[in-house]
Amino acid sequence: MDQDKKFINLGYSDFRNLISKNSCEKLNSDISKIRLINKNIFLSKKAYFAKKKKNKKKNILDNFNLDFIFKDKNFLEKVSRVLNKDFEIYAKRIICGIPNNFVPSWITDDKNLDYNNLGEFIKPKYRDIRFFRGIDYHQDFTDFPKGKGDFITVYIYLSKVTKKMSPINLLTGTHLGGPSIFPHFLKKNKGKITYKSDNGKLINSKNFKFSGDAGDVLLWHNCLLHGTKINNTSKSRFSLRLILRQKKNNKNSLMNIVNKKIMKINKLKKIVGFEKMCDFSRYKTLKINKKHSL
Repeated sequence: MDQDKKFINLGYSDFRNLISKNSCEKLNSDISKIRLINKNIFLSKKAYFAKKKKNKKKNILDNFNLDFIFKDKNFLEKVSRVLNKDFEIYAKRIICGIPNNFVPSWITDDKNLDYNNLGEFIKPKYRDIRFFRGIDYHQDFTDFPKGKGDFITVYIYLSKVTKKMSPINLLTGTHLGGPSIFPHFLKKNKGKITYKSDNGKLINSKNFKFSGDAGDVLLWHNCLLHGTKINNTSKSRFSLRLILRQKKNNKNSLMNIVNKKIMKINKLKKIVGFEKMCDFSRYKTLKINKKHSL
């Protein structure tokens, strides 16, 4: 299946060796030199429960030149095919899939703590990186419920990522259900997954695990369900995550083609979120198992 059809029907495109491997590995090495990731980056239990002051958000990428990505003709061509040439960089972050054995037991043993996104447990110095210990299948649309559903997420691997290093897992085709409330209703049976969206659409899906090497790129639609497993190695996995948004409505862009298809399938006048995009009570009311992607 070619990349255009893959994005329209499955919700993602993947490109091997798209970005300079050497440049990606250098960025990975440079980040590792200034941010040594180990057990010591976590707050103590006492410090965590005593914390009151909110720290200003910082971004480690402000220290680096990313022209090797944003001036790469092949990369720009792939993104422009989906969003049109007139797109904006809405967000850029380094994501760390942190080794499970680095995470203190006082965090993982407390069932009242949400420890997928580990940011609040991390010492302020290290919060210019986002840390995750696996995360349930979710849509990135959840973060922009009042938006137009006109953006993609782009993941760029900065080093070799094995199956045990918390690679991205995608549920193919689930974007066609449109925006839905987290957590999502998923049923597994013999390797296949059935997804029921809040628009009433039933979608039979398969999990696509994107392991790869430095310079490999994965991009996906904002309504596509994705998640990660726990990093069960002793090595942190750094990846570059971009949120790229379409500036103008272009009927020929793949994004517009997909969104029109979503609206037609779900009988929607426009791509729009629910008033409340997260409702953790659904774990109980819909009998949803936690950690679908783990």
